[in-house]
Amino acid sequence: QQNHLQTITGEHIRVFNKYTQHTKVDHYPLSHSQNMFYYMEKTYTGTSSENIGFMIAYRGKFDLFAKECLEKAISFVMRANENFRTRIVDIDFNEYIGPGQYFPAYQQFRIEYIDFSENGECSVNDWLKKMTDEPMDFIDSELSYAAVLKMNHQCYGYYLKFHQIIIDGSTLTQIFDEVDDIYRALQNGNIPEYRQRPQYSQFIGDEANYLMSAQA
Repeated sequence: QQNHLQTITGEHIRVFNKYTQHTKVDHYPLSHSQNMFYYMEKTYTGTSSENIGFMIAYRGKFDLFAKECLEKAISFVMRANENFRTRIVDIDFNEYIGPGQYFPAYQQFRIEYIDFSENGECSVNDWLKKMTDEPMDFIDSELSYAAVLKMNHQCYGYYLKFHQIIIDGSTLTQIFDEVDDIYRALQNGNIPEYRQRPQYSQFIGDEANYLMSAQA
């Protein structure tokens, strides 16, 4: 395995290349805000201080069709957003160890299904607190988690959890809206048009170019 730095022609950004026996994966530096969360995580290792968890609930009949539509809607949004596939890594630069990240190709996003219908609302609240307080593996690990929840036959929803290094407040709002729009479209028998969201790797390049420009 070999790590080295390479400059992208025409861009002021370093790309980290990691070579393995079977595949080549482009590695990128962290953005300005990501660096803050990286060092926070390194300072408070094994805590949930950088976790963001939330649940969205629906009222109405919950059956197999509703479950499948909700799972498909979540998967659709996760697939379209490259940053949800972010993997943070520590890279050996010989003189020091520094942070980097890469974006693996999309694979079917695993969504857990949990049925609370026999245990009542109290168990839902306990589970939500436990999940949000549970630390996430940080280095070279998934930084997102999803579950479809059944509270009872007339109340259901989903829970998403992210590490703050891959998401911000405006993205959260987009997730709510996109999952809901796609879910309702699927329930009405419509197939939503797939639209790839702007690539986070492109944002990293744009930010690096700006920070090295005269306007910064």
